[in-house]
Parts: sequence; structure tokens; C-alpha cells
Amino acid sequence: MSYRFVPRFVQIAFAVLLVMTATGTVIAAPPGNIVFRGKTRGDVLFSHSRHVGKGLECAACHPAVFPRSSTPPAGLMDGILKGQYCGSCHNGRRAFAATNCVACHKDHIAPPGVSERYVVPKGGGVIHRGDVTFRHSIHTDAGLRCNACHPSPFAMKKGTNPMSMAAMDRGQSCGKCHNGSRAFATAAMTNCFKCHNRLGTNNVRLEGVTFRHASHTRKSACADCHPKPFSMRKGTTPITMAAIYDGQSCGKCHNGTKAFGTASCTRCHDNLDNLGGTIRYGDKVLGDARFSHRVHVGQMRYGCESCHSQPFRMKAYQTGFRMDAMLRGQNCGSCHDGRTAFSAQSCASCHNRVGP
Repeated sequence: MSYRFVPRFVQIAFAVLLVMTATGTVIAAPPGNIVFRGKTRGDVLFSHSRHVGKGLECAACHPAVFPRSSTPPAGLMDGILKGQYCGSCHNGRRAFAATNCVACHKDHIAPPGVSERYVVPKGGGVIHRGDVTFRHSIHTDAGLRCNACHPSPFAMKKGTNPMSMAAMDRGQSCGKCHNGSRAFATAAMTNCFKCHNRLGTNNVRLEGVTFRHASHTRKSACADCHPKPFSMRKGTTPITMAAIYDGQSCGKCHNGTKAFGTASCTRCHDNLDNLGGTIRYGDKVLGDARFSHRVHVGQMRYGCESCHSQPFRMKAYQTGFRMDAMLRGQNCGSCHDGRTAFSAQSCASCHNRVGP
């Protein structure tokens, strides 16, 4: 049979086969591509042809590094970062480091990237400042590469990096960059809103007073109150009216100049029952007398300054008084004189056991 009747490509293939047979050479064509599915960081396309084209032989990876299996080993990325699997070559010396994420994860690591939500734990006395959403796209758009954060100070596994504001202020975790030089400082209270999504919405309840962040953050910055005169941990800053009158805690601003003065009690004490409530004065002979703040403030519309701090101190039972003093126009008698209010001599109006 003449070769002229054989198709040209068959002739070439037959010739190559003769050469291989004569020399004993076996040429193994590289397998196809392998796709490693990634849940958060995007899929990775491994190209056999690209690696073989670099001069690597099959024995460089198989079976010592990778068994001949299409199933990826468990904890693949963790192993790679420890120098196993791909990391045996991709260590920054033989080939680009495995921390160069975008070299392999081309779909998701690059913008728009992955956003991760860090849930600020409630409880433990910490005022809830709102969760923080970390957006990779903002950081990669600013020119940061993955190895700026991974694997240090942040491991590549979500949930394994404990974070606290105190650590950040010491230059750890986010504070590595957010130090006021490379990026805005976490320690600066003026920057809280840049990360925390609920600042200005949470309220703090303190013994009959509801402190509303929203009404304050419209006019003030976080740094006006934190960390002085108020620490960031709920319940660790004692607050008393005496201290406020002295210009401390709330009184730093509520002095009648910068903000309304402390005499405007009902601006803060929103529950009249908590404005001293009803005070009971015991009397074994005439029966107990009850003083109702609700009646005097709520119904009669008296301001707190009508009685405090003269003739009555702000703490119950700290102002000693007697009936004879009232009849001389002191304490309750300063109003209960028969003109401003009923006379102190109208015993049954206060004492519950007076009468027939």
C-alpha cells in the first residue's frame, strides 16, 4: 500500500509512533483543568497545561503532594498556608505566595469582593454599638493586597480572629492600619460612625432616665462624652445628681449654657413615678402622710426647682421637719399656708387616720 493514499495526519502520527517506539520515550499529555469550588472566596481554576508548560513533571505533584483523586482534601486552604499541597511550591520563593489570593481567586476576591459582618456581642455590660460590616472592595480599591491583612493580623478562616476595641487601640487587628497615619484611627471617637452601623440609635436606661444617643449625636461627637466623662462600658461610670450639679458627668454640658440646666428635671426624668415617686412619712398618732410627686409635678405643674434643693434636699428623708415648723411657714408650710395651697392645719388632707 502506497503512503500517497494515506491521509497526511495519519502519516505524521505513524512517524511519531515509530520514533517513540525506537527511542523508548513515553509522552503523557497533561490532564485538563480542575475547578476547586470556593464558598466565599470564589472558585479556583487549576490549569495542568500551565504548570507543565513551566517545566514541571507529573511527579512534582503526584502522588506525594496530591493523590490522583478529583476530590480536594479537607482543610485545603489551611494546609496550603502551612506549606502543604499547593503551598509546597507557592511559598514566595519557588512560586508566588499563597497569600497572593487574587492570583488564583479571580472572581470574588477582586472588587466587589466579599463583605463580612462582625456581630458585636451583647451583654457583659458593653453598650451595643451596632455590628460592623467589613467590605473587601473598599480596601482592595484603596490598593491593598490580600497579604496586607492575611494571614497576619487576620487568619484566613472566618471567626478565628478575636477582636476588641482595646486591642485595636493598641495597634492590633484593624488598628494595625487604622492608627491615624495609614488610615483613620479607631481610637478617635469621631470615627465611630465609620464602622458601627447603629451608633446614635441605641438608648440607655438609668433609673427613670432614658439617655437617647440619637438626640445627642445630632449635635455632639462621640469624643465629647467618651471615654471622659463616660467610659464605654455601661455601669462603670457612677452618676449622681450631686455630681451633675457640680459640673461632672451630664453636668459637663447640662449647665444652662451649653445645654439646658439640671433644674429642668422633666427633660430627662420622663416617668413622674420615678421622680421621687410617692414618699411616705410615718406618724403613729395621725396616720401616715404621703407626698405624691405626680400630684405636685404632673397635676399642679410645679417645677422641681420649686422645692429642690430648698427647702427640700434631693434625697428622701434627708430633710428633717416637724408640724410646728410647717405652721411657721417652713418646708411644706412654705406653700401650704392657706393662700398658695391648702393650709398645713388641714390635717386630714395629708394624714390618712384623721377624722371622725
